[in-house]
Amino acid sequence: MEQLHYADLDPELFRMTRHIHISSLFMQPGLLADIGPILRAAHDNGVTVSLDTQWDPSETWKLDCREVLPLVDVFMPNESELKALTCSTTLDEAIDRVRPFLRRAMVVKCGSRGSILVASDGTRRAIGALLNPHAVDTIGAGDSFNAGFVSRFIRGASLEACQDMGNIMGAISTTAAGGTGAFADRESIERTARQHFAISINEVL
Repeated sequence: MEQLHYADLDPELFRMTRHIHISSLFMQPGLLADIGPILRAAHDNGVTVSLDTQWDPSETWKLDCREVLPLVDVFMPNESELKALTCSTTLDEAIDRVRPFLRRAMVVKCGSRGSILVASDGTRRAIGALLNPHAVDTIGAGDSFNAGFVSRFIRGASLEACQDMGNIMGAISTTAAGGTGAFADRESIERTARQHFAISINEVL
């Protein structure tokens, strides 16, 4: 992870795909150093990008939002990460500091309080979390939220529909251990959504 740089990536990758999701950026110093060229290559090839930097173990948060976010279609931090990245004390302050640089949208994951979708024009949509009173494991819930959001985004769904799907997948993740245990197959996902949250996945799709 530390050694991977933009020069190691096959340029053909940017012509073969429609969407790239980047995560754990601060744990990949080579990609962090080359994030500008990577995002420009994606942009030049018509590839959409979602970014979840996740936590910075060094807590230095060396990411230039002015340079990076205009090349990211969907920015996907959680509340703590966004406040740390922007040196803000409140979530509203953090949102206001990055909103001018958003290309299309940002969705902020707020744990048990749900998520906030922020469009580039400043429009906000907050939805509550689907709470699981018998949560088995919350590790991976944020990544599962990302996966649900992106799965709808690449199919051209509205940002609101993407947020709804992210919300559902994040909740389902908490019903089994390991972050991926709840996603064995589509049937089990649909069954969990019905039994735990009284939701039909087919109605959301």
